[in-house]
Amino acid sequence: MSVFELPENYSVKSDKSVVTVKPERLIFNKMYDKQSFTMAASALLLTIATLVFFFLNLPNRLDAAGFSVDIIHRDSPKSPFYNRSESLFDRVSRAIQRSNSRFNYFISSTSAATPEDMSSILGSDVWTYHMTISIGTPPLEILTIVDTGSDLIWTQCLPCNSCYKQDGPLFDPSKSSTYKDRLCNSSICWEVPGNHCSNHGSCEYHYLYGDGSHTDGILALETLAMKSSGTSSGRVNLPNITFGCGHDSGGFFESQLSGILGPSTGKKFAYCLVPRDQKTISGRIDFGDSAVVSGNGTFYIPLISKPDLKKTFYYVNLKNISLSKWQHLSRLGCDSHPYLPTWAYKKLLEVLKDAIHHQPVPDPSKDWLELCYEFGKDFKAPDITFGFDGGEVVLGSLNTLIQTNENVSCFAFWNSDPVGIFGNIAQQNIKIGYDLQNMKVAFKPTDCAHHLNAAGFSVELIHHDSPKSPFYNASDSPFDRVWRAIDRSNSRINYYISSTSAARRKDASSTVVPRAASYLMNISLGTPPLEIVAIADTGSDLIWSQCLPCKTCYKQVAPIFDPSKSSTYTDVSCNSNTCSELPKLGCTSNGGCMYGYSYGDGSYTNGVLGEETLTMTSSDGGSVDFPNITFGCGHENVGGFDSHGAGIIGLGGGPLSLVSQLGPSVGKKFSYCLVPYAQNTTSSRMDFGDNAVVSGNGTVITPLISKTVGDTFFYVTLEKISVGENSVSVPSPDKGNIFIDSGTTLTLLPASAHKSLLSVLKGAINHQPVPDPSKYFSLCYEFRKDLEIPDLKFGFEGGELVLGSMNTFLQVSENLTCFSFLGSDSVAIIGNIAQQNFKIGYDLRNIIIDSGTTLTYLPTEAFQGLLSALKGAIDLTPAVPSKTLELCYEFGRISRFLT
Repeated sequence: MSVFELPENYSVKSDKSVVTVKPERLIFNKMYDKQSFTMAASALLLTIATLVFFFLNLPNRLDAAGFSVDIIHRDSPKSPFYNRSESLFDRVSRAIQRSNSRFNYFISSTSAATPEDMSSILGSDVWTYHMTISIGTPPLEILTIVDTGSDLIWTQCLPCNSCYKQDGPLFDPSKSSTYKDRLCNSSICWEVPGNHCSNHGSCEYHYLYGDGSHTDGILALETLAMKSSGTSSGRVNLPNITFGCGHDSGGFFESQLSGILGPSTGKKFAYCLVPRDQKTISGRIDFGDSAVVSGNGTFYIPLISKPDLKKTFYYVNLKNISLSKWQHLSRLGCDSHPYLPTWAYKKLLEVLKDAIHHQPVPDPSKDWLELCYEFGKDFKAPDITFGFDGGEVVLGSLNTLIQTNENVSCFAFWNSDPVGIFGNIAQQNIKIGYDLQNMKVAFKPTDCAHHLNAAGFSVELIHHDSPKSPFYNASDSPFDRVWRAIDRSNSRINYYISSTSAARRKDASSTVVPRAASYLMNISLGTPPLEIVAIADTGSDLIWSQCLPCKTCYKQVAPIFDPSKSSTYTDVSCNSNTCSELPKLGCTSNGGCMYGYSYGDGSYTNGVLGEETLTMTSSDGGSVDFPNITFGCGHENVGGFDSHGAGIIGLGGGPLSLVSQLGPSVGKKFSYCLVPYAQNTTSSRMDFGDNAVVSGNGTVITPLISKTVGDTFFYVTLEKISVGENSVSVPSPDKGNIFIDSGTTLTLLPASAHKSLLSVLKGAINHQPVPDPSKYFSLCYEFRKDLEIPDLKFGFEGGELVLGSMNTFLQVSENLTCFSFLGSDSVAIIGNIAQQNFKIGYDLRNIIIDSGTTLTYLPTEAFQGLLSALKGAIDLTPAVPSKTLELCYEFGRISRFLT
């Protein structure tokens, strides 16, 4: 083990993006070339001056609410600079060259030049990301460089005395109703290098880049707009943003771009850099509340501001670097990182060579990478751990190696004594969040592609009786709707009860009635997308829609989906595993899978299983596409379906449900929050992925139980019910004795528990019960202001859930409210009234499978032979057997034999 002590004054300098290292400081740079070195300076160096501009103008409501914008990597297929003819390794080589060029400019910043002498130390062509924004009113969309290494936001403007060639139209301030010149005597004018006054009293600026490129113009105020995945409108407007209206811009700018943007907005921001091989997913910057980084694996590093040095950067302290060699850590107490001081860099190379049992090879790209290896299946790079104040960042091969051709990978480290940088290769798959109010930066290992690509999104759940629903009838009274909901619930319950018969799962694929569900979802199918309204049903598994040609279809108000007009539709093969998940009616002449799916009331859908792109409109205004979703293309659909609905979205636990199919892309997490029944103008919401995390004070976590693998229903274990000091026991509190169903309005309890609970409630409510005229409910009271209903506590395995009167009583007429729980010995259900105003989250990664049968039974001769063999294999003395089990051991001693 080698230990190298760092000088006490060794620190890490952070530019909010990457980490830069000097013998005295390390720059933290946020968005450097993803493929560039942990040493290379970032392409998103956020400067203090840029922050000042945004801090002065950002509305507080936006900073608090949070929003997110996409940033596009220069080499992404979404970029106008993307060249299909280039190989991956051509792009890697160019990225290395950009990184080296940028790094050289960082070194130049350590000279005595003042910020006024050189406004930006970076060249105009040394950048990695760009962003689409709009400027002005009406908005003009432009593509800008995102650069944390410069201070000014600017774009080319008309009239242009001397401008570089620009492919898109130039911004014309005279056509914008929100444009205003900044006055020469304003304090912000003095923040800009090269400032002076025009003849009209406006603030003129002169801004110079390290390669000689420049922009001259007028400092002004204008409205900026960005497409956002974190606001209801899908975009965020930022009024009164200070920017440079460039009338004279020249140098090494590229025609596809319209200017440069310093993207820091507010006092909290975060980003997550996707790996380079994720070509279809853009990076993203989160602002405000969207930028909070928390959860398992998160640690925080203090940010240090050094006013005597260039204002562009922040600093963090790097304590040591550790090298993991086949699970054994050997400390390398040096104070650098990717761009390391020479002595530490050379020592790190020595330790790496010793840890890797392969012969190094020269770098074929000749890009000055000193340690390279042939990229084979048996090559394994050790992890490298950076120890900061506050925690450690473990860098795997994704973060330390760069593949320079098909056969060779090199360590993405360079050496430098003047400056060190934690580059964006090292930052891949780490969510990094800056809290400038509390001067700290958070690190959290994250699958960024998952995090950014539908890892968190939300869709509306529309109640059947909401004004947003096509089933809404304005002439119905609130109580008409209540009783229709009760009728649907009763119908649904009856079919759940019928499912306790001996019918096998595939004989009756869903035991519920399609019309008995309570919520709807808007989705789109195909390419181009066709929007449909479908029933959202947690009691069934299949996603299906009516399709053309339709042999026998129920009447549908909206257009029917035509798979022949979609470029993304394909049939599921008849001999595929997917086809075997449903009762198969046969094969089509083209080898497609024909299915049959029936419901508890005799309704059914028959058709062909297909794969299609399913699109959901997120409640933040954006859309989320999911390709290759298996669904039923129903050509024969008969029974109790309503003309306003085009199909059903199964949300159960079976393998073909929406939740199961989205599982990998959303981390197998979803949640929903049902608004109270009375608030019928507000939609409920279903969250997927990271948006579905339920945490914080008052959160109760209870295990999910599945009776069989792929079970439709989600069961939990109810242990007791309490009213004040009185408890009601639940008979046979087995694992998974009650399931949660958003489609059932009422809650069902075992009959004996329901009877006891009624008695306890009557004793706790100081009013006389009144009979229910409908004779449906067992306990009702006159609805009056002085009626006080006690809370109920549901005791689950893991904690207690407190249900208020909103969750337990239902107003069924103007003068009557009734207890919304029923008794049943056949089935137990937590209905949607009991779920109102709770965010309920499902983590399907941690379901417990309860097969119902605990013991395995063998013929006597085989059983005795197995006992004898086990005793011979386990070198321990058996413990005293129980009354029913013949071979027992102390668990702590036998655990090493359990394989």
